[in-house]
Amino acid sequence: PSVTLDVVGEIAASDDINTTGKFFANATNAELRLKTTNNSTGTSLINFADPDDNDVGQIKYLHSNNEFQFRSTDALALTLDYDAATFAGTITTTGITTSGVTNLFSTGVSWGTNLMLRNTNDDDSPAILSFEKDTASPADNDYIGFINYRMDNSNGDIFSWVELSALAIDVTDGSESSAFRISTWGAGTEYTNTLMAKSGNVGIGTASPGSKFEVYGGNSGVNDV
Repeated sequence: PSVTLDVVGEIAASDDINTTGKFFANATNAELRLKTTNNSTGTSLINFADPDDNDVGQIKYLHSNNEFQFRSTDALALTLDYDAATFAGTITTTGITTSGVTNLFSTGVSWGTNLMLRNTNDDDSPAILSFEKDTASPADNDYIGFINYRMDNSNGDIFSWVELSALAIDVTDGSESSAFRISTWGAGTEYTNTLMAKSGNVGIGTASPGSKFEVYGGNSGVNDV
């Protein structure tokens, strides 16, 4: 052997293997493989330890459901669930990038916070949520952002109760125009333009308000102000 531990093949070990400042090296690829003999319930685990704690950090793979878990001080920090596509993408210092999956932020706590944006600056800047559509071929009436409020109905079907949408009405450079629409449901009927804010005008029940405030259809119920 040319190094402290030189093995060709597999190591079956029940005790710790202690090394100091060692690494795995190969002329082509370096590989460390943790293999369980049970592919239905087994777990592959890497523990990061210090003198006070043998598992201060963990990377765990659960073979039963193809799930990666990253833990810090025995608290779950991140789960990558391949089957359920809970997350599939890349996390970098500039953000999270995903491709073709729906990312779920879930909590079972009553009135628990699923997602929080926090700004810790001491100036007057707020926490900001941005919806950005990055396209090489923008077109008039493209949707820019969409928020969908969903819940089961009495039949157990997922239903879209309220929708908020932002549209680019005119994408011409120098003539940009936009609209913000709130859609609601009443007695089984969708009211797409419950509230429409468009190019400086506001309308109720109309997609194209022609004045600062316009109510379309039926009695407006507007009192003098």
